[in-house]
Amino acid sequence: MADGIQIRLAALDDRPALVPLLEQLGYPSAPFEVQEWLMVILRHPDYSTWVAEQGERIVGLAGARIGYTYERNGCYGQLMVLVVDAGFRRSGVGTALVRAVEEWTRKQGGVAVLLNSSKYRKEAHRFYERLGYTATGLRFVKELQPD
Repeated sequence: MADGIQIRLAALDDRPALVPLLEQLGYPSAPFEVQEWLMVILRHPDYSTWVAEQGERIVGLAGARIGYTYERNGCYGQLMVLVVDAGFRRSGVGTALVRAVEEWTRKQGGVAVLLNSSKYRKEAHRFYERLGYTATGLRFVKELQPD
């Protein structure tokens, strides 16, 4: 892993550093939007969020939740977000963040880690496969309009 990188739990004060990371992932967000979801997620017992930090600079983000399935016993972790700053990719930061998710999932009693990845993110797919993940299906989404 890159020299001096530390993985730690995220805090609300990390919000300003998360905005450019989310933009690199393709999810531009206003600081107030990040603050709103971060305030909820950091308090929720079924979620956990980590940052990768080099010195005072946050260079990566991972977030996961615990869920339950109908097709197997036990719970699972779902990797909800993973992004590494472009200047730190291929340095082990992403692997360290995924390992944090996996360890947390085990501690929660989880038997697997699931994730979604857009079809066009071929490089990310290869990254996950190198870590032992297998593509198993498609994700379908329908945006709901408020009543």
